[in-house]
Amino acid sequence: TRAVLKQVVEEILRGEDATKPAKSLLHPSGEIKKHDGILYALSNPESDVSKLIANRSIEEQTNNHLVRHRMLIFGRLLKDMISHYAQGDTRRVSTCCIEVNRNLKEFSGKTNKEIAALLSEKMKHFSAAKKHLKDNASDLPLSGGLIRKCRIAMDMNWTCPYTGMKYGANDLPKLDKDHIVPFASRNTNAMSALVLTFPEVNRMKDKRTGLEFIREFQGKSVAGHENLTIITETRYKELIEKLDTKGSPDDRIRKTKRKKYLLVESAHQRDDFDQNLGFTEGQLTQSSQLMRLGAQVIKKQLNHTKVISIPGQVTAEARKAWKLLGTLAQCAPDIIDKSGNVKEKEEIRNITHMHHALDACVIGLIPIIIPSGDNGAIWKQLTKRTLSESEKENIRKISNIGILTIAKNRLQLQDIPTAIKNNIAEALMEKRVKKHIPADMGGAKLLEQYKGIYLPPNTNTNDDTISIRARNKKTRLFEKKAVAKSKVIGLKSPKLAKIKSVIPIESNYGIALDPVPTIIRHISVYKQITNLKKMNNNQPIRILRAGQLIQISNHKDAKRNQIWRISSVKDNKTGLTLDLQIPSSAIPSTITHPNNWINVSLASLLKCNLLIINSSYISS
Repeated sequence: TRAVLKQVVEEILRGEDATKPAKSLLHPSGEIKKHDGILYALSNPESDVSKLIANRSIEEQTNNHLVRHRMLIFGRLLKDMISHYAQGDTRRVSTCCIEVNRNLKEFSGKTNKEIAALLSEKMKHFSAAKKHLKDNASDLPLSGGLIRKCRIAMDMNWTCPYTGMKYGANDLPKLDKDHIVPFASRNTNAMSALVLTFPEVNRMKDKRTGLEFIREFQGKSVAGHENLTIITETRYKELIEKLDTKGSPDDRIRKTKRKKYLLVESAHQRDDFDQNLGFTEGQLTQSSQLMRLGAQVIKKQLNHTKVISIPGQVTAEARKAWKLLGTLAQCAPDIIDKSGNVKEKEEIRNITHMHHALDACVIGLIPIIIPSGDNGAIWKQLTKRTLSESEKENIRKISNIGILTIAKNRLQLQDIPTAIKNNIAEALMEKRVKKHIPADMGGAKLLEQYKGIYLPPNTNTNDDTISIRARNKKTRLFEKKAVAKSKVIGLKSPKLAKIKSVIPIESNYGIALDPVPTIIRHISVYKQITNLKKMNNNQPIRILRAGQLIQISNHKDAKRNQIWRISSVKDNKTGLTLDLQIPSSAIPSTITHPNNWINVSLASLLKCNLLIINSSYISS
């Protein structure tokens, strides 16, 4: 509301953090101020403000249709989980840990094709960095840290911003990642907050912002590296000005933020941050409305259950320390490269959907294995670069299980026992993956552009096919293409007849198996199904749809006798066909791969005891 927003602005102008409580016996690590921050009250599910919000429906709290839809599905998933794992007894569930995917709002209003294109665009910078390393530093062992350094170097035109010195791919292991604004002042490890520089320069910079450092040391030589000199403020600003902000939306945001960080004048002037940079990624997550909506969905079914929101930085630290990606190898062997090493997380995303399940395991293990301390103090200290003596003493008092150690004034996580990793790997082998299948039959899925048609004088309009003007994907030239009349609309439209055009139907709704296999185009779906039901003596008809799970049990190739997910239903020249995929696979369904089974004849599958699996939201 406006009142809350006004209060947030007033607290920020006073130099306070609106997400933190006031210092008290209950909150000894809080800020010295009269009242708790207004956003802290919102993030605390037990506060009066949160209880008031919780009584409002999801629809009243957001107008984002995708968020509403995901919360609806989340509620159904939670119900199935309680039924399966707690035998329907809500009292057996004491704690729920949640983390919200930040892509949720970003994908709102987009089709599957648009989402796929957006994800592909996001991967371009990562893939370009990986290729650059392979081409220019093939002797270096490829790792996530090295690829991250390469991406920062690419953003910075392979130039140290403080000395103007150029470097190459082989120099990356020797360079330091530097927080432009000291980490103690700006708790974020996002790439936008980092640049690469030489270790001697990093030590010289100490706890200064980039601009502070330049103003204080411009023109001076770097101790221990006499051929390096700190550039002048004028040249520094010219270098920043030349940095591009091109690329995908994520690339543009990251590059623009970094340029702003590089021009922050002081680490102590908090209003500089608020005016120029906004909240950090971590603060955005902690005060996220999505997180509160998720907690509200949980409380409706489990009102006695404690809901824990895990900070993203803590999850990242746990993933890094526990080295759990290898547990996916049993259920997805493709995550191992030719050298026997586990591939990077960005690549694994395009191999198996089970990485989501692994993330859930990490989120669930954190509150069990890592003590949070007072008001999450230890979790916050886990992300700090330097601990004070009082913080160290507090950690020693609370932590006595050996999972946390203090090394080089930093709190570090130890690896978890092998037995736990084996349990995770065993659970992942269940490959529980469920795709939501929309129940909506309304509307028509049509291509947005018209297609020209050819109707010579001797054309028999009673034929089942029609010739349209279509572009050849390989030659990019227009040519005639015969398509079934059932795949287009507008043949009887006077308006379209004048311009000799039709509108193609973009996709199929599914394939009805009863009374005989029949394709259902995605237009007037309910009418088609009603007619088919009448033909089937008013008995329910079985329909195969993209996203459904089916089981094949009598194929001559034993490898085919398993559970498959339908990725598409098609009406080809050869008849009705399906594209099938292993349910947990994230490999594109059009690629030839053992996980994919493309253009499979429906007639042949029906002979192999095809069974439709009606699974719950926790899959099978």
